[in-house]
Amino acid sequence: MGRPANIQGLKLIHDPQQPILIYGSPGRVQGSLTIQNDSDTKLTVRSIPIQAPKLRSQTLEPLQEVRIFSRMYPSQQSRVTLDFPIDPSTPPGTYPATVQIGEQSQPVQIRISESIELEVEPDNVTVSAQDEKRFEREFVVTNVGNVPMSVGEKWVAALQVPEGIESHVVQRMKALCQKKQDEGTAPREEGSSVQEMLCLVASQQPGPVTLKWKNVTLAPGETQVMKGVIELPDGLQPHRHYFAEFELFSASLLVDIYTNR
Repeated sequence: MGRPANIQGLKLIHDPQQPILIYGSPGRVQGSLTIQNDSDTKLTVRSIPIQAPKLRSQTLEPLQEVRIFSRMYPSQQSRVTLDFPIDPSTPPGTYPATVQIGEQSQPVQIRISESIELEVEPDNVTVSAQDEKRFEREFVVTNVGNVPMSVGEKWVAALQVPEGIESHVVQRMKALCQKKQDEGTAPREEGSSVQEMLCLVASQQPGPVTLKWKNVTLAPGETQVMKGVIELPDGLQPHRHYFAEFELFSASLLVDIYTNR
């Protein structure tokens, strides 16, 4: 049967001149400790008591213990891993704590790093475009990081086609070669032909797609319903499928565009 680490016979192996450091990533705390069984019997340890007055668990309750697993024979050492969730909105900074190993309380510094993370729902929208170029959609935007975030007011993404730019290059190259053949134009220098082909491809590509909404600052854990406006460029070909991927900090939004005219 497992026991907590505050039992007689356990000892922390650590340089007393150095602080015990544990690091926090988004919503989690991770670290490791080396403990030794100084008793005469085999010990199975399943938790370490911890006190961190300024930290809260994922359920917003005070931290009281960390679940671990270590089985040690007499005089054996074991390196145990600490990995437990905390409130994901915990601000960055250094938080004092203590862990109970054997009969002694050991001071610990828990350092929480800055986390910038946004969630956007839905993360995939579809628009059916005839003559319209402006579409309104509602999004649920949540700051799941631990620092305030400004969501910005305008985002731009390149318009793409499922078959990729390569097919466009090949098609335009064939068209350019056929035109030269029909006109009986003598081949020019290679560099000039390549430049002409690339310019032709670029001239046929529509501009970018834009996403606009009100620029607000979300507190950690805050959610808002945002009314976004998706604007399409000129030059879309009829009966085509386009798409655009917006990278909104850590969130992604895919917009599928179908032209019907």
